[in-house]
Amino acid sequence: MIKLLNLLQSKSILILFIFLFFTSNLLFSQGFKKSRFRLKVGVGTMYDDNILKYSDKYLNRFLNNEDEGRFEIKTYDDVFIKTKLSTSYYFKFFKKRKTKISASFSNNSYINNPVKTWNYYGVGLQQYFLKKANVKFSYSYIPSFYVRQFRQPELVSLYGYEPNTFKPYVFAKDNFSLTFQNTFFKKTKAELDFDYAKYYDNSYYTEYDSKNSSVGLSLEQPVSKKVKVKATYIFTNSDAKGFDQEGETKETADDSDASYKDHTFGLELKAKLPKVLKKKNDVSAKIRYSKRYFSSSHLIHNDPLHVGRIDNNLRLYFAYNIKLMKKTSLSLYYNYFVRDSYNNQGVYDEVLSEDKDYKQNQVGFQLSYTIY
Repeated sequence: MIKLLNLLQSKSILILFIFLFFTSNLLFSQGFKKSRFRLKVGVGTMYDDNILKYSDKYLNRFLNNEDEGRFEIKTYDDVFIKTKLSTSYYFKFFKKRKTKISASFSNNSYINNPVKTWNYYGVGLQQYFLKKANVKFSYSYIPSFYVRQFRQPELVSLYGYEPNTFKPYVFAKDNFSLTFQNTFFKKTKAELDFDYAKYYDNSYYTEYDSKNSSVGLSLEQPVSKKVKVKATYIFTNSDAKGFDQEGETKETADDSDASYKDHTFGLELKAKLPKVLKKKNDVSAKIRYSKRYFSSSHLIHNDPLHVGRIDNNLRLYFAYNIKLMKKTSLSLYYNYFVRDSYNNQGVYDEVLSEDKDYKQNQVGFQLSYTIY
């Protein structure tokens, strides 16, 4: 696992170095102008009532001190502190059209369960061709993200159902995206996104390594001077490795195949509110519903958590933002997530539901300050 993460980190550092080398040469050739530079810092905190997305079955086992070895956490809920640093700079490169570069870093630190702490790194390059038409390339990297403990079947065959057969599931992620934006009919904003992500799992779960490709289309339309509505559709195809031994293939291996196709539909409402104590403020509400179809071709008793599985995922996001001062703003958040899983073959349906269904609530705030 350490060698894998070191290799991924080296590749990601190389991508970041090439990006910084390219942009620094552009800045040097044109000269740095402070008025085009932005630097923003954010600090916030959020309470999460189900940090590992456990079903009721596993929440009860945790509370009853069952399944020794499964739970490498102190509490099933937690408070995490999020710090974010973002920066951007624009210059004129192609025929005096605006070119914008950006970079960001964020850290999510969990107070009671540091195993869940994770970092995010991102860079972007955005090029305008017309006043309201642009294309953006971005890359992001997550070095290590802890999911939870799972029981390893290979270890069970050696040791039986002992605590040491539970092993942590951790992944690293590279994400590349290309986004095209344009505004039609003066106020209708259209966005077309292409994403490609690679997930690298630790040595216990290499069969879950995957390549995810997605395409998304969104349209945003003002319905009044203060209200905007945005509709989104995203299709994702996830191709999981499906084997963990040399000489195997996805079809011949007896490992789980977590490949799936996902259809996501979204609707978002943004509204500016009357000023509060002469302060600008606004609210937003977003709903996302996805239908995920798993495509494992194994016999169902060999892969009961994926064969014939269909997930219904619902996500709700609410936010309130207020401009406290010229460079300082405050955001309040509430998020609600729920997943309902079932088997379209009517076999292992109850087992699947007990294992994968979950509900999750998050509430918090973030304070942002623009330094430049």
